[in-house]
Amino acid sequence: MGNKYPVKEKPFNPWHFIWITVVASELFTAFLNTLQYVLYIKTNLAQLLLAGFIDALFVPLIVAPIIIYFIRKGAELKKFNEQLQKEIAEREHVEAALLESEDKFRSIFEQATDGIMIADAETKKQIEANKAMCIMLGYSHDEIVGLSIDDIHPKEDLPAIRETFKKQLRGELSLVPKVPMLRKDGSVFYADINAAPVTLGGKQCLCGIFRDITDKQKLEDQLRQAQKMESIGTLAGGIAHDFNNILTAIVGYGHIALMKMAKDDPRRVYIEHMLEAGDRAAHLTQRLLLFSRKQISERKPVDLNESIRTVDKFLKRVIGEDVECRTSLFEEALPIFGDAHQLEQLLMNLATNARDAMSTGGIFTIATEQVRLDEAFITIHGYGKPGIYGLITISDTGTGMDAVTREHIFEPFFTTKEVGKGTGLGLSIVYGIIKQHEGFINVYSEPGQGTSFNIYLPLIAAGVKEEKKKLVEERPRGGTETILLAEDDETVRTMTRVILEEVGYTVIAAVDGQDAVNTYKEHKDRIKLLLFDIIMPKKTGKEAYDEIRAIQPNIKILFQSGYAPALVRQKLLLEGKIPVVFKPVTPMMLLKRVRSVLDQVK
Repeated sequence: MGNKYPVKEKPFNPWHFIWITVVASELFTAFLNTLQYVLYIKTNLAQLLLAGFIDALFVPLIVAPIIIYFIRKGAELKKFNEQLQKEIAEREHVEAALLESEDKFRSIFEQATDGIMIADAETKKQIEANKAMCIMLGYSHDEIVGLSIDDIHPKEDLPAIRETFKKQLRGELSLVPKVPMLRKDGSVFYADINAAPVTLGGKQCLCGIFRDITDKQKLEDQLRQAQKMESIGTLAGGIAHDFNNILTAIVGYGHIALMKMAKDDPRRVYIEHMLEAGDRAAHLTQRLLLFSRKQISERKPVDLNESIRTVDKFLKRVIGEDVECRTSLFEEALPIFGDAHQLEQLLMNLATNARDAMSTGGIFTIATEQVRLDEAFITIHGYGKPGIYGLITISDTGTGMDAVTREHIFEPFFTTKEVGKGTGLGLSIVYGIIKQHEGFINVYSEPGQGTSFNIYLPLIAAGVKEEKKKLVEERPRGGTETILLAEDDETVRTMTRVILEEVGYTVIAAVDGQDAVNTYKEHKDRIKLLLFDIIMPKKTGKEAYDEIRAIQPNIKILFQSGYAPALVRQKLLLEGKIPVVFKPVTPMMLLKRVRSVLDQVK
């Protein structure tokens, strides 16, 4: 940088000044000596006069100009010095600003959460990388500098990577999503890369910002899985509805057959077996509705031992013949307040996991006992509440799990199975069921040592009442009223009509909601009760009821549906006081509800 404030005159040289002074003094001294010799002045007075003369002559002629010269040059030097100090201060300010800017951008570069890397355009080697990039790839800063793009991407993807590098260098492309990256340990992850050409130190470079999308991909996968499960749940709910209609006909006609048979008829046993199978099928539809999250959990006193005995046969089928299934149940009942069907699902899910862990066979064990959790237990284990619990221990001799897997097994969508062989929801559902029952679960497992789940469910003081369904109940009182039946399923409609007419009712049938409205208008003076399916073509049962109620506000109604109670009340906004029966319903239960509604005073 040139002198910002140049001096026009030639700079002062002190050596020149000294030389001129010395020469002038010597010449003047020689002149005086010559004068003294000529005049022969030898006296002290003459010398004194001569000295005074020299002083008087030297001061004004020689010293004064020198003093003036120094004063002038001193002013110039002062001005020059002030200008020089100003320039130095300006330079220091610029340098400080540059250092501050460099520190700022270096801090941003190093503290950025996204990886930043700069590559030489010609060699394609990395010349700089930030801390996040080093962590992302697993290299130190010294290791990453000098790596080429071939070292940080999988070999099979290099042709496409090189072409992308050229396009980004030419400015034709900036953001490239989901680029495969290769870590130092050989593992592969994906990143979105946003890059642009830059010039550093006269070299053309490519500066890229790398964003690891591993977590984003997991969330997207979980969302897709959740959407898929929601679709399956919707399908399951629809299947359950159709299946309930079929079961209604099977159970209904089975009960009609039993009612018409003599009590000592040997053929009754076949009908009874058929009805037992129908009852199990009804529980299956409830499980489908639970799976689709459209069925409300029904909790009541349940014996843990009895639940295990109920599902024991199914567990053995799930486990397979190459796995030995053992049970060791506590000698006394273990009553809890719970949902028996959810407990069965819990056991089935754990059995399925155990089967997958024992691909070459092994031992599957279920044991129960009564335990008391005290403050010492809670302090040692870090979970639980003081009280008496039923403990279910489910163990297998399978492959076991390491510590990392154990930490994540209850997370939704977490699975160690191959793609397509697991939803990752089995153990998360187990965890959810246990929490709904105010219980606790713990897992003990080591690689190669099998797995053991301990499930603690709080016991209740009240015992479990034995509830055994009677296949044939007492026939309720019938009547002579006229009932308008609206049902779009022909089999269910015919069976319901037979049941009602069997006990004296007059039935007028309609095939859909609109037909029900039209039929009511024709027979409104005779009809005392509306028995409507909720979901029907043209008009729903609720819409048909609302239209009829506008004609006759006091008309009595009984809805029936194969859908889950929660869905029915949520979707159709039914009032809590409106009676509903849910399929499959036994003939005796239907007749009881019909008589009950007819006897109500509006």
